[in-house]
Amino acid sequence: MNQRVMNQRGSRRLVRLGWLSLCVLLLASLLVGCSGKPPMPSIKVGKTTVHVERSTYSWRAFTSSVVADYPGPVHQIDLDTEATLIPNPAPDAKVLIVFTQKPKRILLTRWVNGTAEPEVEINGASFPLPTASGAHLFSIRAEWRQGGGSYAFAVKIP
Repeated sequence: MNQRVMNQRGSRRLVRLGWLSLCVLLLASLLVGCSGKPPMPSIKVGKTTVHVERSTYSWRAFTSSVVADYPGPVHQIDLDTEATLIPNPAPDAKVLIVFTQKPKRILLTRWVNGTAEPEVEINGASFPLPTASGAHLFSIRAEWRQGGGSYAFAVKIP
């Protein structure tokens, strides 16, 4: 074989490899970027994982946008059956909120007797666990470049 034929075959292989790489990259970005929902948080107090419900959200993915409306936290979480028991909490225990994709900001609302208290921004993705015994209902709102999502959870202090 002469040098010219070998160069043409090598060029064709590079073009095929380039197209294959481009297709794989596009498919991967579609699968990752087209998730129609914001990420779910993992919420923990010490070693205890807290049950979380997804609530209202709006999310823009690669080729589409989704808006979903849910009832408020008071109607999503039954404090008698769905509040996560925090056994023997430390006096300085924190509620830690972790997302797989870090949000630009997280806003916290505490609900008392079915009424929302003023929303506050959480710095550092944690806040102090209430010390008063009983069930405590919270909602968080997280914001990303693609949109935002709300979540509801409750903890029960013995």
